Amino acid sequence: MSDANLLREAATKVRETALALGDCRGPWYVLNRDQSPYPQSIGNIGVPYAVASTHTSPTSPPAIADHIALWHPGVALAVADWLEQHAAEHDARECEREVCAALKTARALLGEDPR
Repeated sequence: MSDANLLREAATKVRETALALGDCRGPWYVLNRDQSPYPQSIGNIGVPYAVASTHTSPTSPPAIADHIALWHPGVALAVADWLEQHAAEHDARECEREVCAALKTARALLGEDPR
């Protein structure tokens, strides 16, 4: 697969998952933060719809709710746009693969080694 197609595939994946959330556009925020170590809810317009564990362990640190809230659909759609714009640049010319942040992002999003 060409680098440009890899970028487009990642952009499509990000856009599809973000748009599948419907009206939950964001920004998102963390609810019931002061009730740790209980699960925290991620809210959008006052309606909780996702829960993140705040138990302190290597697999679920308390900051996971903050990270989920940060990556709301508005952010995801902006990243998808950036990946598609970069794919157009790859169509015109190849950038240096070792330092291409867009390719590293696309690979990580697709579950590949970001190198």
